[in-house]
Amino acid sequence: MNPNYSRIKNYETVISFLQGWPSFHDFEIVSMLFERSHDGEEPWPILTIQFFGFRLDVGPESPNRNNCLLTLQFGGLDNVKLEGFNHQNAINGLVVLSKWSERLNQEIFNVEIIQGFGAGVTFGCSEIEVLSVNPAVPSKWWQNKDT
Repeated sequence: MNPNYSRIKNYETVISFLQGWPSFHDFEIVSMLFERSHDGEEPWPILTIQFFGFRLDVGPESPNRNNCLLTLQFGGLDNVKLEGFNHQNAINGLVVLSKWSERLNQEIFNVEIIQGFGAGVTFGCSEIEVLSVNPAVPSKWWQNKDT
């Protein structure tokens, strides 16, 4: 991922928890929620994705691995393509680039969740926000889901 992460709202919480912005390599998509509007503001589709993640530079048995459930929300979705969602959804990375949208007359994000085993997703969006980063136990992320 390039420095475009600094345009993500609350990105500092991820950097604080994981000691840097992750590549999302080997993260898993736990859940995806598509919604068609956002609380009385200008109606727009949003996507909330919860990932199980960790520090890739630390061994799996280390307490410094910082296993977590990381929730990102993508607002103002455009041209979503989703394929292969299954029981695991390990990904090979998350790429966020900026591009100019003539149709919206503004800079937007171009997002690619690189397919590993399971889901692959591409879309444009007008904003990205970190909703939460919470500690999680690797084999029991489903029990930590709402923390």
